[in-house]
Amino acid sequence: MSDLTILYIEDERPLFTLVENLMAKRGYPARLLWADSLARGLEILSDYDVGLVLLDLYLPDSQGLETVKKIRSAAPQTPIVVLTGQGDDDLADMILESGAQEYLEKDELRPRVLFRAIRYASERKKMEDRLRQAKTGLEEKVEERTRELYNAIRNLNEEVTERRLAEEALRESEAHYRLLAENITDVIWTADLGLRFKYLSPSVKLLLGYQVQELMAMRRRDVFAPDSLELTSRAIETALVQERAGQGDSASALNLELELKRRDGSTVWTDTRFSFLREQAGVPRGLLAVTRDITEARAIRIAMQRNYDRQNAINYLLNLTLEEMTLEDLLAKTLNILLGIPWLTSESQGAIFLVESDPDYLVMKVHSVLSDSKCRLCSRIPVGKCVCGQAATGAKTIFVDRVDHQHEFSYPGMEGHGHYCVPMLMGGQTMGVINLCLREGYVPQEGEEEFLTAYANALAMAIAHL
Repeated sequence: MSDLTILYIEDERPLFTLVENLMAKRGYPARLLWADSLARGLEILSDYDVGLVLLDLYLPDSQGLETVKKIRSAAPQTPIVVLTGQGDDDLADMILESGAQEYLEKDELRPRVLFRAIRYASERKKMEDRLRQAKTGLEEKVEERTRELYNAIRNLNEEVTERRLAEEALRESEAHYRLLAENITDVIWTADLGLRFKYLSPSVKLLLGYQVQELMAMRRRDVFAPDSLELTSRAIETALVQERAGQGDSASALNLELELKRRDGSTVWTDTRFSFLREQAGVPRGLLAVTRDITEARAIRIAMQRNYDRQNAINYLLNLTLEEMTLEDLLAKTLNILLGIPWLTSESQGAIFLVESDPDYLVMKVHSVLSDSKCRLCSRIPVGKCVCGQAATGAKTIFVDRVDHQHEFSYPGMEGHGHYCVPMLMGGQTMGVINLCLREGYVPQEGEEEFLTAYANALAMAIAHL
């Protein structure tokens, strides 16, 4: 932050002097430059490494939202905070849509509000850039895959049309498809309505590690992961019920994401497209399926969703710092944000502790869905004791997947559980601990601890500025 250069584009010198004095008085670590017109501001942007722009909408040589758009065009990577004399929600939305990260009314120019707006605009711009990069990468992958699928579908339609011309064309097409099935990486297979295999293309060896003959003799529970077997059976049964009720569509297909078991004990995630094989009268007699490995694509999609959830949580916390509220309200809302992230904890239980007047104790300030026994046991925890106290002493996140020797406090009948205990640090000082309850045996995911550490430290900063 000490290297930040801020450019204030404002044609009224007294307002620039006001902001300059606010920063100097509070010792705000930034260099402040001034431009009294858009043209002068654009010159400074080209000559200096400007880290943030404070911008007046109405300048001698530019008026309204066009001012924001011109600055955004000249400095696409630089956060913009608009200072306006109009308190209009519609105008605020248009300002943000034009490329600014934040706006303030000029009569709100108080140190805390100004500095929070600068910090929030900088963080929001960083998140926007990261999301834009991720979106661009995903769109390129989707576009590439769409082209492949379009070409495959177009080729398939052409071949199906040829098959219908004559019996001879049908026999030639069947030979052609068998050749494809034996050489493509996707697995083509057929089964009866009870999911007993009737045919498997040789590419299944690459996907699952088994020879075709081995899989033909295996039970379905040895191939499908439990949840995927249940999902597939239920989907097929639902489709058959609709068929019997006359509600089925003979041209429709069913797409499912399924987890399959590999010979080496690992699993692979697949996209499987099912359609019914039918008797001459149109009655379903079996299944035709194409299975494709989507493990990598699925991991990318999940990672992007988790990244979005993390950034959204941090963004929401930063917004809270701009609102006037009590410490208890801030802590309660902060805890609810974390417990609302579905992939982080399924228990919806947790608490936030603070170090108050006695530095040797953590005091529970808010909690969610904790039993009375837990609340009584953990209402006041000595620093250094139990998992939360150890996290506070070590100033380091502690993860446990079950009640073990680190749990120094317990009571008869305590259910099995795990914890993330995350210290809230500010300037090397522990201000408190966030405790998230996890199901017993929980396996931590990549990036979770890093996210929780950043979130806890952001909360510590928010508390310090209340």
